[in-house]
Amino acid sequence: MRKQNPIPSEATLLERDIVDNYRCYQRALEQVMVVDELYTKLAYFIMRAESYWYAAKVTSGMSLSLQDLKTPIPFSDTSLRHHFYALARHNYADLLMEARAHLKPDDKSLLTILEKMSQILVESGAYDPELVAECQKTVFLAEKALESTNDVKRERKIIKIKTNLLSLNSK
Repeated sequence: MRKQNPIPSEATLLERDIVDNYRCYQRALEQVMVVDELYTKLAYFIMRAESYWYAAKVTSGMSLSLQDLKTPIPFSDTSLRHHFYALARHNYADLLMEARAHLKPDDKSLLTILEKMSQILVESGAYDPELVAECQKTVFLAEKALESTNDVKRERKIIKIKTNLLSLNSK
């Protein structure tokens, strides 16, 4: 006699292993001391923000607990996902501010960070007026810097970012 649906339980175990491994990665990133080199700092901020974004994306279909606590507190999938999205938004906001302070307004890396930030805002369903205003300000500065050049790739990124930001305003 065949087992009924053995794959879902195996998939759940695999999913838990992936999330647990990513939590270890997140904890390791929180312990890192960053050298005061611009691109090292930006790479570190990217890795940290991406780890939380990834955790938010993979948190589905199971209840997990925060393993950083001695007595784990169970979270529902929804609240854990919101928690990880909040951390991703916070870390991407830090990254955006750092990049804006050091890179040209139309820098490809800055636009990529801004694109991801707007995507996370849309995915998370959270409306943060201050963060949206910072994103809009950065888009404005990038558009102004691009007025004298003809860079289709960067213009497309800006269109995607503006579309994401507009979808936030329509919710």
